[in-house]
Amino acid sequence: MPKSEFYQTVPEVTGEQGARKQSFYDSYSKQKLDPSDPAIFRNSLLDFVRSNKLVADALIAGNVQMLGFSEVRKSFGERWPSIKDKILLLAETVIKKHTGPADAFLMVNEEQIVILFGGGDKEKATRSSEKIAREINEKLSGVSGIKEGLVTCRALVLELDPKTPIEALTTPEGLSQTVDAAQKKEEDVERQHFEALRSELHVSYWPMANIRKKLISAYSASVILPIWKASGEEQTHTGVFNCELDCYMLTQAGEALMRVGRQRRALLIVPVHFDTLATKPLRQQFIAACQLLPRLSSKRILLEIVDLAEGVPQGRLHTLLSFVGPFFAGFVARQPLSFRTPERFVGLKMMAVAADGSHVGTPARDDVERMQGFAKACGKARMRSIFYGASTFEAATAARRCNYDYLQGAAVAPAVADPGRVYLLK
Repeated sequence: MPKSEFYQTVPEVTGEQGARKQSFYDSYSKQKLDPSDPAIFRNSLLDFVRSNKLVADALIAGNVQMLGFSEVRKSFGERWPSIKDKILLLAETVIKKHTGPADAFLMVNEEQIVILFGGGDKEKATRSSEKIAREINEKLSGVSGIKEGLVTCRALVLELDPKTPIEALTTPEGLSQTVDAAQKKEEDVERQHFEALRSELHVSYWPMANIRKKLISAYSASVILPIWKASGEEQTHTGVFNCELDCYMLTQAGEALMRVGRQRRALLIVPVHFDTLATKPLRQQFIAACQLLPRLSSKRILLEIVDLAEGVPQGRLHTLLSFVGPFFAGFVARQPLSFRTPERFVGLKMMAVAADGSHVGTPARDDVERMQGFAKACGKARMRSIFYGASTFEAATAARRCNYDYLQGAAVAPAVADPGRVYLLK
């Protein structure tokens, strides 16, 4: 959208208002957009739009971040009315610590705070909002009744119509509705993209060799996505596309498990994105898919969490995994080869930790050292180690010598259309 088209609707700053230069502290004190006085709120937001070029640059760049407190409210229960002001004041203090005079924030309601980052790009805004959410969580962790990781943060990408009047953004209700509408629009687009690709999706299953027992005793599910036809690139802003994909793969895995028959069924590992579990609406959709699984899934399917960041607190993981724990035999965590902190997963029903080694062709010395360190860390924590993507004989041999428990990849066995039973390797 050309900047000039939207700015035609923004009144120019004239007279003393335009000539007066605000000090740093004047700007800093105006970070919080106060919705109690409509006139002050409107003028503050208009000043923000003029000074930061927010509408044309920041909004479309994804510099709008939403902090959610719904889980915090649920955790306090009946005590929430008496303590909410203190928690929101704490949040306000932390936000001001990590934002500058070019930024602003608005408390939409008791459960949502919108932060408008006036400069930088989406990645920088996301990092800042994650720092804010993490620090609020840390400060709340000492309060009775509060668990770790309850404050959520999400990036929003708003594409405003050039004909949108500026009044649509100058009231708390208008700004909130604009944010909600943009979020819903983005989610609908991702659902439509997934539905367009559904007929082309194909789930395959990779046999996994248990090195010590010389068995094919597990299969890992994977899917190859076709070209993202609508936009030319595969991406997801809201997590809806990944959630739809996770639910699709889970459904396919449940059906495949029933086709195997009852003769020595192998374990089946099914991936899920961490955001699917961490975001409440997406988690509810995934749980609905879990409820359709056959009862056998609680004994034969392991759920593998991918995109699991290192900084997720153990308490947060425990809470999230407890929602879906009854449907699965256990969990697998996908981690990089640099993984050395198995204590994160103690008490989480974590059966194994997996590393993607598809980039390892002929292993160099550094590759072997990382592989050894990964397997050794898993062994100390009494967790099984999995080496994915062994594409060459050399990589598979190196993983075996590094004492990995399971190997998977083209050098071990090709992918199959359906997971099979347990096979003895000769």
